Amino acid sequence: MSEPTDPRRRRADGLPQKPALIAPTPVPGGPVPDEVRRSIDVALERARSGRRHVTLVTAALPADADEQHFDHLAMSLRRAIRGGDGLWSDGPRSVVALLADLSGPGALPVLERLERVVQAFSEHGVEIGRASAPPGIGAIDLLGLARADRRPVAEA
Repeated sequence: MSEPTDPRRRRADGLPQKPALIAPTPVPGGPVPDEVRRSIDVALERARSGRRHVTLVTAALPADADEQHFDHLAMSLRRAIRGGDGLWSDGPRSVVALLADLSGPGALPVLERLERVVQAFSEHGVEIGRASAPPGIGAIDLLGLARADRRPVAEA
């Protein structure tokens, strides 16, 4: 057996990859709340059956915020998350990211990175919230938990 050409940074790099929980998502366009809920429900069911974790992060600008700032926020978040994570627009100035295989203390570095990305928009009144999916929760309840956790991002 030949050695891989790429160096392995972690022991897990040598393990077979897990199947994707979340179908690839395009850059958010207009809000599509029904599709967001349906996609999150499918991902939650896959996570439950595969005993995997997901964390939902939501970011929102005030309703009177410029659309250009929202588009820039969505693109910044898309670049900050992995390709296997989902990103949707669920409201006029709101975006949600569903992060696969993240829960508990292992999620903190990723969540801190996302907060730093969102912090660039603090002068525009951006808020961020998160929720990890407990067993048996549905998309509507998970979205509600994350929205209830929203708080203003402090300026640096």
